[in-house]
Amino acid sequence: MNSLLRFLACTDIPGKAKSSDGFLEIIGKQFHENINSKLYAHFINTEELGISSAFVDALVELIEEKTSKRFSLLNPQALTEVTTQKGRLDILVRGESPGSLGGRMSILIENKLFFWLHNDLMDYWESTTGAESSKIGILLTLREHFIPHHVRGKFINITHIEWVRKIKEKGLPESLPLNHSYRVYLADFFQTIERMTKSYAMNEQTRFYFEHTQQVLKAQETIEAAHEFINNQFELIAAQLGWESHGNSMIWRNFREKSGKIDVWLTILIGELMNGKKMEYTLILELRDKAIERANELNEMLQDDSAYKEMSPNVGNKHFYQFACKNYTLTPEGLEKFADNVVSNIRKDFAGMTLRTIKHLHPDQTSFDWEELLLGKNQV
Repeated sequence: MNSLLRFLACTDIPGKAKSSDGFLEIIGKQFHENINSKLYAHFINTEELGISSAFVDALVELIEEKTSKRFSLLNPQALTEVTTQKGRLDILVRGESPGSLGGRMSILIENKLFFWLHNDLMDYWESTTGAESSKIGILLTLREHFIPHHVRGKFINITHIEWVRKIKEKGLPESLPLNHSYRVYLADFFQTIERMTKSYAMNEQTRFYFEHTQQVLKAQETIEAAHEFINNQFELIAAQLGWESHGNSMIWRNFREKSGKIDVWLTILIGELMNGKKMEYTLILELRDKAIERANELNEMLQDDSAYKEMSPNVGNKHFYQFACKNYTLTPEGLEKFADNVVSNIRKDFAGMTLRTIKHLHPDQTSFDWEELLLGKNQV
């Protein structure tokens, strides 16, 4: 433990890189290939102030860097899910050749994010009309991928990040205003591609783990020990109240009467304590289900309760309502006897109003076998 303490005191442990979610992350669609393909196609097809040229020119430049082909397209148009003889091609970009002979130029894009390549690339090639020199196939992937031998020379590999970086390197059109909505869309899309690409790379946290594995595992053991301590304290709280512990989270726990028929619970929140931000916890008198409908009535009943006057309601929904809440600060000594500290505060501030609330909602029951435990009247 002394070794671990010295390590933690003297070592700068990298935190998780923070970045805001984009619109694809928010809806959980960042790894959906068809949506990703439709976005590329949209940016290629849009008439908004040179965005199409930014995407196509960057792609053509990458093609020319990786092949001996000179490739240009005028008036490009992108299609998605193009039916072939045996399947569907993700993106087909077609445009006019600027050469004196004219004709059509085609870029065939098989878009891959996480899945293995099992597509028939030769089918895509043979299903797209035009001479060999008028078309090029691209396997678009998150990381570098081999090209099957039988389609080499026809298909090349370009990564998503290569395309995005080339666009950014060449720069967005100056004619696109800084406050234009498409700058927001593009920045969001580029960030998603960058984030997905980094998911394959070793980050600082991963590197730190492999460089300090033994110490990190020791630290993990202390986390497990802390969780076991807190779980045991929750059970001890329930036992001292004569109730039962409900839930398995490390940042909250419900305490309820054992029969399960009483819709008034006590809840403790310890998120700030467990994440090391604050030495404190929150106690809550919580109404459940039908009891929520009588919250206003209970509020009037408890107006003379001095402890209740110092509390305020918090959040809720149709299943639960945090009717009365209070925060408590812990000392290191208080943490060592966490259950005793919590039970003491429950009996001081919550027990009386909790019992009154239960008896008001259940007037047919005048006493309970846990009543003296809750109030602490059995204590010497």
